[in-house]
Amino acid sequence: MVRDKPRADLPGPRKLGPYPDRELDCQEVLEKGLLALVEKAEAAGWDAWMSGIAADERDCGG
Repeated sequence: MVRDKPRADLPGPRKLGPYPDRELDCQEVLEKGLLALVEKAEAAGWDAWMSGIAADERDCGG
């Protein structure tokens, strides 16, 4: 059975390989996704401080 390729919920890099603002682009995309996830966690009853722990500094590399 052939499986469909997983669909990304977040946009990918603007270019393949390294480019000057790649890390910044990654951080901006992750920030939007993490903020949406924190909002979902709060709506489910988790308090903002606990759900916000996941949004602590992340390194995208590149």
